[in-house]
Amino acid sequence: MEINSLILDGLLKQDHRAQREFYDLMLPYLRAICSRYLYEKSSIKDVLQESFISIFTKIDSFDSTKGNLRKWSSTIVINNSINQNRKISRRQESQFEIKIHDLGESNAVSHMSDEDLLFILKKMPSDLLDVFNLNIIDGYSHLEISDLLNISVLSSRKKLSRARKWLQITFRNDEKTIIYLQNSINQAL
Repeated sequence: MEINSLILDGLLKQDHRAQREFYDLMLPYLRAICSRYLYEKSSIKDVLQESFISIFTKIDSFDSTKGNLRKWSSTIVINNSINQNRKISRRQESQFEIKIHDLGESNAVSHMSDEDLLFILKKMPSDLLDVFNLNIIDGYSHLEISDLLNISVLSSRKKLSRARKWLQITFRNDEKTIIYLQNSINQAL
């Protein structure tokens, strides 16, 4: 999904047709990002609306020499999702409680839907899930994560390590299952 220069030019001119075309093109991708980051599914529409408004009103700050419009837009959605989670404060920070899910053989995981896998991932403590999503799924560096979440680089690394440990314990140290889980999430998006 590549945003062509005509759409970008239209967005810069605040052309409603270009905005609609961009919206239709990017909505599934940005919705998937929201569903990964938000703790409450009911907030997805609100965050997406807020994000599209931000994208359309701040499009003049987009710099194509620093990256593509898709990445820039996804960063806005990620930031809005993280801010929404902070407002809700549904989970307490750093409660590292692990509940082992009895999934039987790793073959059972290969038959799980992407929604089921995402459901299990959402059971991970929120601070660990945020770092896991940003680093493993979206490819942010620990320095970028530290800026986004207002934590230190060392804290970002520790939280990623704890997230991996959570996955290992949750899926009973089955390395194939963990790799399958990571690949399935990447393919779902």
